[in-house]
Amino acid sequence: MRAGEPERDVSWADDLELRDFSIDGRTLLLAGLDGRGDTEAVYLQRCDGSAPIRLGDGSAFYLSPDAQWALVIRGSDVWVLPTGPGSPRKISIGEPLHPGQPNFLPDGKRIALWRAAASGEAQLSVVGLEGGTPRAVAIPNYRGDGLAYSPDGELMAYDGMDGSVMVV
Repeated sequence: MRAGEPERDVSWADDLELRDFSIDGRTLLLAGLDGRGDTEAVYLQRCDGSAPIRLGDGSAFYLSPDAQWALVIRGSDVWVLPTGPGSPRKISIGEPLHPGQPNFLPDGKRIALWRAAASGEAQLSVVGLEGGTPRAVAIPNYRGDGLAYSPDGELMAYDGMDGSVMVV
């Protein structure tokens, strides 16, 4: 809480779930079923208590660092939805995959996502918002949690299975 600011309830509907909070503290990314109740939808809500704005369909994950894009998955495709004027963009990443837990790197120009490697094991990959062939990132001995990125997005730290903290 910022000093001197009271707690406030900005919830709008009981069935929307929080996914992310913008760096400037003004915007929330929410997810929930659409009005028909059969499709997962992505919503943007300003913290002034105004009603959420529906951005589109998909499973919401994160806002870009500048809060200009919402990162979502639709089926096995990764998309960015604009939070203002603009058109949704599919991030082309080559061969079919089952992406999971995509996240913007701190520079806002690339995303990291988990995908199935040829061996069937989970693999962390990085790709630019313009799409292309994802670059695999070796993370030996990864425990499955405790993943963080440096502010420039060039380094990553993670918890190892043996209790170590690794930087790559």
